[in-house]
Amino acid sequence: MSQDNSVPRLTEEDVQNVISSWKVVQEIGLQEAGVIVFKRLFETTPMLKEKFKFLRGEEELSDDNEHLQKHSLTVMSTIDMAVERVRERALGDLSEDLLDVGVAHHVHNISQADFAPVGEAILYTLGGALGDKFTDSVKESWIRLYTMVQVGMTPGMEKGMEGEPINLE
Repeated sequence: MSQDNSVPRLTEEDVQNVISSWKVVQEIGLQEAGVIVFKRLFETTPMLKEKFKFLRGEEELSDDNEHLQKHSLTVMSTIDMAVERVRERALGDLSEDLLDVGVAHHVHNISQADFAPVGEAILYTLGGALGDKFTDSVKESWIRLYTMVQVGMTPGMEKGMEGEPINLE
């Protein structure tokens, strides 16, 4: 996934694709799916492991790693929240939440460039979960939603860079 700062719009087909495909992830379990995302991320982009304090120096990535499980659930819950906003047709309500997520990512030294491999890992996980139901149309819908989430976090990351007071509660 390439970085794109233009905000895409979801079509009705995108809405249906995202909602129906996310149900499969929910059936797997958000934490379990998140662990798959992060294992794939660190398999394809191992240098990102160093950005996670709880993984620094870890050779093997265990499914039992409590911190990995917690972070996986947090990330997938954010996506779950975005999908819920899609379902409610209320994506504008996401902006404050994503602002806070962006600030938190800045504080932890995560850059915009780090989001593309995460998006690829999410697509990989969706593809594995959906099998032949992961069509080009479904993939494009998820790319648009992920881009919206990424763009929504950008102001928070920039706010953190400007040294403005931030609240991480």
